[in-house]
Amino acid sequence: MFKKIIATGIAVGILSSSLFASGGNKPDELIHLYHPVQVIMPNLKKLKISKDQEERLNKDMLSVYPPKIQAHMKEIAKMEKEVQEAIYEKYMTKNQLKEKIDKVQKLKREVTDIHIDALNTLSDILNKKQFAQSLKMMEKQNLGNKKSNKFKIDELAILPHPGKLLKTAKIEATQEQKVRISKEVKAIFAPVFQDKMRKAFDLEKKLQRAVKKGKNKIELKKLLDEIAKLKREAMDGRIDALNHIQKIFTKEQWEKVNKLTYK
Repeated sequence: MFKKIIATGIAVGILSSSLFASGGNKPDELIHLYHPVQVIMPNLKKLKISKDQEERLNKDMLSVYPPKIQAHMKEIAKMEKEVQEAIYEKYMTKNQLKEKIDKVQKLKREVTDIHIDALNTLSDILNKKQFAQSLKMMEKQNLGNKKSNKFKIDELAILPHPGKLLKTAKIEATQEQKVRISKEVKAIFAPVFQDKMRKAFDLEKKLQRAVKKGKNKIELKKLLDEIAKLKREAMDGRIDALNHIQKIFTKEQWEKVNKLTYK
């Protein structure tokens, strides 16, 4: 039943070339899954997709699920932008932003359910041999990406990482600022964010392995819910840390952090 999970990316792949065509930071999904649209649709002949199958892909898949996902992703993009602007301009706390971030979590979890519904439909369209061939093509395509992606996990919302910018010297800081960030921010950031994201990473890998073994929507529900919960909790540590960094940085430094993050 792995073929059911592959469809997860079909609707999202459509969005990559339409909803976010203008560039910039687009919202991440809740978890990393294959995006088969880039493999299946350009390779209909190679995969021996029949005319009937192609019609069903267009009618039962592409015309049904992308509109649902697109509506969710538009709302997620809007909510993420509001969170980003609130942190940048107003120093809003995790409690003040709770409603917005809860909404992002809810929408991203719902998108995952829509993906799995799409997978169930796709499983009725392609045969086992076509899925096996598609999987090999997708794995080959995935290997073409940076190996570091294997160790990457997306946060619930896109927010700045000032520490990375300091390490790469894109942001210049005084020795005093560096000491304060190392001591004060680490005390806020590491205990919450890093611990939660490590656990979410392990569960995401477990989920991906379960998907390959054919686990279905009901069997994956608890695991997906736990990943969503961990990522939501991790956001509290991120916001606390960012608010503290703003107190340490100058206005010019903070503006540069955001410019480099969202350029």
